[in-house]
Amino acid sequence: MNLYCIESPDLNPYHNIALEEYLTDTVSDGEVILYIWRNRRTVVVGRNQNIFNECRCSLLKADGGFPARRLSGGGAVYHDEGNVNFSFIARNKLYTVEKQTAVILAAVQSLGLHAENSGRNDLTINGRKFSGNAFFSKKQASCHHGTLLLKTDTALLKKYLSVSKKKFEGKAVSSVQSRVCNLSDFDCLITPAKMTAALITAFGRLYGGDVQPYPAGRLCLPELEKAEKRFGSDAWIYGMNRVFTDSFERKFAWGLVSVCINVRSGIIADCVIHTDSLETELFPLAASKLSGRKFSSDETMQVFSELNRIVAGPQNKKTILCDIRDMIIHEQKISAL
Repeated sequence: MNLYCIESPDLNPYHNIALEEYLTDTVSDGEVILYIWRNRRTVVVGRNQNIFNECRCSLLKADGGFPARRLSGGGAVYHDEGNVNFSFIARNKLYTVEKQTAVILAAVQSLGLHAENSGRNDLTINGRKFSGNAFFSKKQASCHHGTLLLKTDTALLKKYLSVSKKKFEGKAVSSVQSRVCNLSDFDCLITPAKMTAALITAFGRLYGGDVQPYPAGRLCLPELEKAEKRFGSDAWIYGMNRVFTDSFERKFAWGLVSVCINVRSGIIADCVIHTDSLETELFPLAASKLSGRKFSSDETMQVFSELNRIVAGPQNKKTILCDIRDMIIHEQKISAL
């Protein structure tokens, strides 16, 4: 097994997302890559989120910041130079979320901080979150990435992020915000350089090998430049500018979801599903299957029966489909009254 580490010297999110995708597309059998990177004043939304609901884009851009969209699911996050971001990239045989998470915990613990894994995608200290993780797959390889809050400007985080009130149903917003912390709250001397060194050491120790620099000669600069332009394009960041006749939103245990549709002559002419769920491919698939179908309860039942037959994977995917189906049928019954 070959262990590689690559650190991006660039603070531009479009370059860094492009490099992450390139590494995922080109990682070879028998390799595990630890990619470490930082962004300058950036709001990054999940693959299926409506960026205008999550980020005050005009304000961010006026301050010289970057709105961006990543390849994984999940919710919006704020990055600045007080963040260290990590990505574990490997072919599926060597891709193990538990082991990768153990590297992060070991690195933080080596700095004298008692870090714990809380649920599927949060890392905490004393119940307060300092890292959120997300995941995506491409072809035969997968990527597990996340943020590490070292000394992030939380005032700017609140300034640029715009979160739906439905996300906090049943919770006090102030208590949710108090759960987020910087590692510098516990160790004022922590720096990105210290965190990076700790990550590399823990990576080699837990994987049982020497960590080598990623060979620069393997990077295809023209491909990276092309991908950087794509990730920085309005089409990728904002999506198509559409006006919808109907939109309804609900919060479930697996995430917040908004279904937007255009209904013409009783037919769903267009459909988009926005969500902060960690699932990435399920929602565009469901939206595409709904488009062109009658806006009726019977037709919706038929669409989701078809989806259940073709969607494989863990039970939570079936639960998500069931929840979205029931949500849409509820709205259809109301509109028929």
